[in-house]
Order: sequence, then C-alpha cells, then structure tokens
Amino acid sequence: LGTRTDIATLLPQLSLLLHMARQEPLGRVLLEAAACGIPVVATDVGGTREIFLRGVADGALLVPKDDAEAARAAVATLLAEPIAARTMGLA
Repeated sequence: LGTRTDIATLLPQLSLLLHMARQEPLGRVLLEAAACGIPVVATDVGGTREIFLRGVADGALLVPKDDAEAARAAVATLLAEPIAARTMGLA
C-alpha cells in the first residue's frame, strides 16, 4: 500500500491484526489497532504484554514467539467467530 495518511480509515476495515514480532518494546500499531476496536493476535513479547495485560479481556490473543501453529489457530478462531472477535476488539 505504500505510505498512507488514512490509517484511521483503513484499520476499522480489518477483521483482525496479526502481529508476529520477535521483540517489541511498545508496538504503536498494536495501540492503533486497539484504539480502532480491532481484535489482535500478537506474540507475547516485550511491551505487547504491557498493552494487553489481560489478553482476551484487553482485546488480544497472545501467542508464543515463533509459534506459527498457535498464530494460525488464533486467527482461525477469530475468523470463525466474528461476533466474539468483535467483542474482543471492543475490549
């Protein structure tokens, strides 16, 4: 998509945000997704846990670093349950 200035318009159109960082001091994209009510699947590294301290109750499914199968399962769960995903995103 290149450089965009309309992220606030684009983010709410997402079904979820998948963020598979191996390290994350404090992810701005995670904060932006949460602010837009987007459910998040992210690796449980660094500052991610600080943003989503309670996991699902704060809007994210946290998965272990480098665990593609856990990430796939989390994404599949959210896509299969859109009402639950929306509720989680609004948390």
